[in-house]
Amino acid sequence: FQTLAGFVLSRLGHIPKASEHFHWNDYRFEVVDMDGNRIDKVLISFVNQKSEKTGD
Repeated sequence: FQTLAGFVLSRLGHIPKASEHFHWNDYRFEVVDMDGNRIDKVLISFVNQKSEKTGD
């Protein structure tokens, strides 16, 4: 992929709306802001699966 937006579009398979999200590997990608049909901001968070399951 050339851009983060291209990656997000590929994973979702459609033009997203703000607040849509998906998980990839140990990361959560959330579309924070759209500018028309253009993905403007994406929040990427590391998700530690072990901590979520055990409550650490």
